[in-house]
Amino acid sequence: MKKKDIEKILKAWFYKKKKRFISNKNLFDEGVIDSFEVIDFISYVEEKFKIKFKSHEFQNPKFMIIKNIINLIEKKISV
Repeated sequence: MKKKDIEKILKAWFYKKKKRFISNKNLFDEGVIDSFEVIDFISYVEEKFKIKFKSHEFQNPKFMIIKNIINLIEKKISV
């Protein structure tokens, strides 16, 4: 799966929630999503891509940057 395809799937969550999609800034720091939405977003991603994140992955402050999430998803689905 290409990065653009992954990005398109992630954008669908933001569109559904009527949220801004920012690919290069921390979504949490920018106020795009809150702590409850983070849980929903992580669940969405895990379900859509049939992957599981480890707690240290999503606790990393860099995790909430879309570009980093896309890279992580790409690594997990190509294994």
